[in-house]
Amino acid sequence: MDKPANVTAALLDATATTTTAVVPAATSSAAAAGASIGRGCGVPGCRKNNQKWCCGTEQCPMCLKFRKSFHCKACVNSGNFGHSSAAFDKGKFYKKQGKYQSIVYSSNLFKNDCAKMFSKKQCTTLKKIETSILQEKISLLKLALSDKNKNLTDKKNQLKKLKLDIDNQKSRVDRYGRRVVRLEEFTKVQIIVLNNKISELFAMRPNLKNIIQTRIGQLVTHIFPLNEVHPTIVQNEELDVNNSLSHALAEASKLTYVCGQWVDTCEEWSRQMELGYRIVAPTLPANGDYSAYNEWVSDKNRDYAFHQTFAEPNPACTISAALTYTSQLVKQISFFLDVFLPRRPHFSEFCGNELNETKFSKYVTHLNANVLYLCFSQNVDPKLLHPDHTLKNLLQLLDTSVSDLGRVEPPDIDSKLCNAYEEKITYQLFSSNGDSDSEDDNYYEWEALPNVEYPADHNQLSIQSTSSVVRAGLVASTAASLASMWRGWTK
Repeated sequence: MDKPANVTAALLDATATTTTAVVPAATSSAAAAGASIGRGCGVPGCRKNNQKWCCGTEQCPMCLKFRKSFHCKACVNSGNFGHSSAAFDKGKFYKKQGKYQSIVYSSNLFKNDCAKMFSKKQCTTLKKIETSILQEKISLLKLALSDKNKNLTDKKNQLKKLKLDIDNQKSRVDRYGRRVVRLEEFTKVQIIVLNNKISELFAMRPNLKNIIQTRIGQLVTHIFPLNEVHPTIVQNEELDVNNSLSHALAEASKLTYVCGQWVDTCEEWSRQMELGYRIVAPTLPANGDYSAYNEWVSDKNRDYAFHQTFAEPNPACTISAALTYTSQLVKQISFFLDVFLPRRPHFSEFCGNELNETKFSKYVTHLNANVLYLCFSQNVDPKLLHPDHTLKNLLQLLDTSVSDLGRVEPPDIDSKLCNAYEEKITYQLFSSNGDSDSEDDNYYEWEALPNVEYPADHNQLSIQSTSSVVRAGLVASTAASLASMWRGWTK
């Protein structure tokens, strides 16, 4: 209400000021025009505006238009004037102003009413929004509460199960406690029984030891006699210089250079000149040098190998026979002593076909390893042993003054000496293992699994079964003969 009134007052003041300024000018201009045209005419003056002549008009300082009628200051202040254009309503300004003021007043009242109504509606909307938010929160809380209740029920069920398990475990603990008591009593009884058995074992060990020594002594005495052969050198003081020279030449003719050393090729000559050990009938050198076998095998295509006289013994046959007997003797001694050898002995290794140098040295090393293992198991002093002296080590084993023959306890030897022997034997094995073509060549074969080969056809299967039956029959017959011999000796 106040703002439109102020605007109207300002407009009226501007119009009145303009009217007061224009009216005198119009009067003076009209007087001048009347004076010029004619006095007392009352015709307004003429002006040229935009190439047109306007008579009796004045330019409005506000709208810059030429009008005929103007109002006085009092009419303008009171609002007693109308619109200058005929196209509009000719109503007075004060009436329109009053109407405007009433409209503004009513609009303000309407705005206030609307504001009140919209404020109530806005409050209602806000309350609804808050209510919906709270309802969502309530639903979420209900879901969370249901989840918590579900988890709580699950935990309660688990707790019940745990309580049941604990109760079962307690009952089992009680049962196990009673069982532990029974087992303790049983253990005490068994310890007493074990002590009695140990005492019985210690009481039986001397008898068992005597029986083992007796059986091994019978084996060495009747089946595999083993003794030492001393060198027999025939000295003839009556030999002259020529005879001694011929004797030296004959001796030199018996020697052959093999593997970096001179070896005698005549068995009888070598046995007369060095210490040896005889098993059954054949003799082996005491130093463990079996290179005469390799020399004879290498010279088998020469005339010397096939034109020997029957009076001169064959060194290869002698050495192979002695090693075969030694292998059999070692096998039987291990049977009586109940000792598992590191390498399973095969009797046909030395008495079969002729062996090359590599295989021969490998088989000899296996045999020496078995002999050393037997000596260690019977507490033979390692200082008295040598890895290459096969029969000498066996004699040390059979000598009850040196060894504890027949013992069943684990051996107690110096680890350094044992490692030294093992390194030497291992070096000999792997240095001679170049052309190994069989799975039996493995030194640690008692730790390995056999390679089972399936027959290709039915004929091969029948042949193998026949050969196995034949071998089984031979083994059975040999065992029966040995058993009959033992019965005869024991009687």
